[in-house]
Amino acid sequence: MASTLDDRLGKHEVFTQIVGRAPFGGQFSGDVPEFEIKPEDKDKVYSLVKRMQKCYSDKPATYPVKVYYSGRFTEIDQAFVSNDPKVFKEAVRGLMVAIDCE
Repeated sequence: MASTLDDRLGKHEVFTQIVGRAPFGGQFSGDVPEFEIKPEDKDKVYSLVKRMQKCYSDKPATYPVKVYYSGRFTEIDQAFVSNDPKVFKEAVRGLMVAIDCE
């Protein structure tokens, strides 16, 4: 059986699993409600993001959607290794806002 990191997960599913509702439900683009990332869920959230990132791994570096999300993925990677829950949540929130705005 393949590991979960081998599986791809679309951005809307990632948003729904992290935020708890489907994207585009706010009053305007980027209107993401408050959500919580419990310390015990940090690895799960990171795995969801990596599965989304895998959707763009075989695309050329200039692929517009890959470029759009690449900075967010980098921020999340750095925040994950920083081990600072606030920094990690803010990085993930930035990705959620980007998904909701797309």
